[in-house]
Amino acid sequence: AVVSTQSGHYGRGKLLSTMIMKNKGVEFSLDYIRNVNINHPAVVTYSNIYKSRRPLKKVHQAAWLLKAISVIDLTTLAGDDTLCNVQRLCSYAKYPVSKDIQSKLGFEDMTVGAVCVYPNMIQNAVNMLKKKKVPTATLR
Repeated sequence: AVVSTQSGHYGRGKLLSTMIMKNKGVEFSLDYIRNVNINHPAVVTYSNIYKSRRPLKKVHQAAWLLKAISVIDLTTLAGDDTLCNVQRLCSYAKYPVSKDIQSKLGFEDMTVGAVCVYPNMIQNAVNMLKKKKVPTATLR
């Protein structure tokens, strides 16, 4: 499959409109796994350090969660997608977090990373997401 982006912003405001060939991968081989060497003392040391660290709290935790939401790609690749399904997905993309929570945290106009739909629905998605500038992608 070839992935083609229809609209969207990439990096520092550059419009992405490229064709990307699917990675064909490599043949599976257990030799890769059998030849792995593990430094057991280092694993134990780092796991103990990790366990002793404090988890993110309050503002920092919220910031990480908002960042995670901002890079999520919402995808609907059901062959029987309806306009209603795509509209719902685009609505989630435009407003992934309620406006009152965003304003309390100081994050206005937050969106997800992108929306991916089948080619027959891409124009609908582009039109619905145009004002929020959410990138869209489709398969060809």
